[in-house]
Amino acid sequence: MAQTAEELAAAKLAAEIAEQQKKAAEARKAAAVADAEAANAAAKAASELAKARADADKALADAQLAQANALKAGLPTPPDPSKYRPEAPAAPDLKATVLKLTFEQTDRLAEQLAPKIQAAVVAALGPGAAIEGVLLMPDDDKARALLAQHRGVGASLDLIEAGLRSMTLDLLEAKADEVRAFAGTALAVGSLLENALAYAAALRKVYGFATEDAKTEAEPILLAKLRGHMAASRLRVVDVTAAWPGEGQSSALTAKLDAVRVRIGEAREAVRKATRAPSPGRGAGPDGKTSEQDKKTRQAKAEALAKQADDAEKFLVALHAVNAQGSTLLFDAQRGERLSALLTASTKSFTLAVSVAGSHADTVATDRLFSGLKVHVGNTTVAHWKLVGADGVVLAAGAELDALSPRRVELP
Repeated sequence: MAQTAEELAAAKLAAEIAEQQKKAAEARKAAAVADAEAANAAAKAASELAKARADADKALADAQLAQANALKAGLPTPPDPSKYRPEAPAAPDLKATVLKLTFEQTDRLAEQLAPKIQAAVVAALGPGAAIEGVLLMPDDDKARALLAQHRGVGASLDLIEAGLRSMTLDLLEAKADEVRAFAGTALAVGSLLENALAYAAALRKVYGFATEDAKTEAEPILLAKLRGHMAASRLRVVDVTAAWPGEGQSSALTAKLDAVRVRIGEAREAVRKATRAPSPGRGAGPDGKTSEQDKKTRQAKAEALAKQADDAEKFLVALHAVNAQGSTLLFDAQRGERLSALLTASTKSFTLAVSVAGSHADTVATDRLFSGLKVHVGNTTVAHWKLVGADGVVLAAGAELDALSPRRVELP
């Protein structure tokens, strides 16, 4: 019975606990429902507040727009900017201004280059050597062409003279053991004239013109100023364009020309005699008459010599023909002869190459409604040089730059 009573008490207690837990769960459920309803109410209130604010902001913006429109309606209509904006200005062609700036630049460059070149010459001569009498030959295509023409014309005159002499002797003496006309005696007049034209074309300067390119003007100015600085330092600077043959001056080329003219006269006389008188030499029979074959041979030689004399005269005429540069092949060869003599007589000579790598000017134009047109110009020039010994070894070299930042050009 006691056990039964304990079990009943335990069961009763468990039933009470279960009832309490059920009530607690119902309380929590009621609280959760209350919280959800409160959150929904708060969210709805916030949404209504935000909508009210947005409506208020829109109303304010509409009011401001209406006010702006009212103010705008009272103002004049603004102009179309595209009708009044100035067009981009074209940079003017300021050749005179660029030339002036280039002149100033080359003056500064010459002052920079001269002492460096002089120092290079002194260093090349060695300690204690005197600078007086040193010859500076320009590394110039014209100088090389003149020297080559001197050698070419001289060699051609020698060939002509020797050929005429050999053929004349062969015709006059008509002996089997005498020297006959040698194979190289024929004159290649056309080839020689072609060479002359090739040299003339090589000496002609070719220019490329552009508004911003000032190299064409800068290089001769720089060379002229540099020659002045070098001459003042007792260095002998050769100007190829001034190597003119002296009037009446005797030279090897003149002597060769005279010798060729003499040979032409002798050849003409030999041809005249050969065509009028029988040959007493080779081919004569017992009766002292010349064979028919010998006559034909002699006639052929006379005709060949006459043609040789004609070709020689054509070559002499070609030497005096004026080319596109206003000069003649003979005149240029004589100038080359003077240069060759100058180099031979000099105890010490160097080749000096000076040129302008580039000279450019930048022009900038600005145009504004109230300030008007303004033009700025800036230019840059670069010169380079090298000193070369007689053996072709570069002794010194360098480059100099002078640059001017764009500066305003005062327009009238």
